[in-house]
Amino acid sequence: MNNHISYFTSPIATYEENGVTHYAQMKPFSDVSLERLHELITSNPHLERLTAQVRSAADMKTAKSRLLPVVTPYGRFCFRNAKHLTGLSGYMPVDIDKLEDSKQARELRDRLAADAFLGVALAYVSPSEKGVKLLVRIRTDDIGQASQDPRQPLAQEVIEDIKNMILDKFYSVQFYIKSVYNVDINQSGKDVCRACYVCHDPEARINNI
Repeated sequence: MNNHISYFTSPIATYEENGVTHYAQMKPFSDVSLERLHELITSNPHLERLTAQVRSAADMKTAKSRLLPVVTPYGRFCFRNAKHLTGLSGYMPVDIDKLEDSKQARELRDRLAADAFLGVALAYVSPSEKGVKLLVRIRTDDIGQASQDPRQPLAQEVIEDIKNMILDKFYSVQFYIKSVYNVDINQSGKDVCRACYVCHDPEARINNI
């Protein structure tokens, strides 16, 4: 299994500014490994500057959508749309939002990353600094094979099977995190083409498990 995921440059949505249209990036810039993504999050100076801009913006939601790159943790896509999935990564995106402050976010990041049962591959603090983003390892070897041509999506019936598998695994993870940590996770993680913002976190946790 190729555990790379697709990486998209900004913006995530089309917008106009000063008479210029900036189009949403729907085709991936590249595929990245878990190790490369961790390196970007912890050490990339440009991403650090963009993250600082977002966190100081009056409208953080708009700033995120215009400035930050995104990844699709469930797998690789030739176009950012569910029907254009070309292969699974073995990761599930988990977003935890609306924490009290950055201190709580950092503490929860570290606790979740250390949970061997949960199987967190990557954990980092979200752009708002009041949330945590996780890539949780899930088994996918019983369903769906990568397209022989990375430019071609999987068969639609396979993608439908993958969507059903994702729902089962998502609800299991949701139940576990709520039961053990008493926090809710964002329901957007059920979407196979869910895009997650990438932002600077020098203490992001990576587990090669």
